[in-house]
Amino acid sequence: MAEQHGPLEREQYARMATEDHAAARTEALERIKIQYGIADATLKALMLANGGAMIALFTFIGNLMAKSAVPRMPFSTHALWVAFACFVAGLVTALICHGLAFMSQDRFFNQVMREAWRMQDAAVRGAPTQTSDLEMKLFRQGQLFYFGGLATSLVSVVCFATGCGFALSGVLIR
Repeated sequence: MAEQHGPLEREQYARMATEDHAAARTEALERIKIQYGIADATLKALMLANGGAMIALFTFIGNLMAKSAVPRMPFSTHALWVAFACFVAGLVTALICHGLAFMSQDRFFNQVMREAWRMQDAAVRGAPTQTSDLEMKLFRQGQLFYFGGLATSLVSVVCFATGCGFALSGVLIR
């Protein structure tokens, strides 16, 4: 059974709960903006780095091979294939990172909206409420997706750096 509150205390609590509800809704709207910004920037940067490296690698080799004045250079095809595989892995992990960023913000958004609904209910009833298990579950899922996205973005960067190393070793004259 809900605790009994005096009229003044109830009004004060209702006002505070209403303000908390408005703040939670504002945060939820900001999460949508963050979701878009993170996903867009991450996808562009990681896709550009890895995809651009693949294109640059093959353009460079194609241009060298097309010039008749340049003697045939001894390329390491194995190193170039490994570089290509690294860049492809970087692209794949960039796409996964993009999806994880979206999922993390989706979970955080849903958690904040449930919090807002709980605070709205508290304002109507004039009594405090506890954070629900579902709110905490959504928050923990958001954190998992968030840290997964960070990990895959780091893997994408490592793939890019490794691919660059193999590409360079594949075209250096021995």
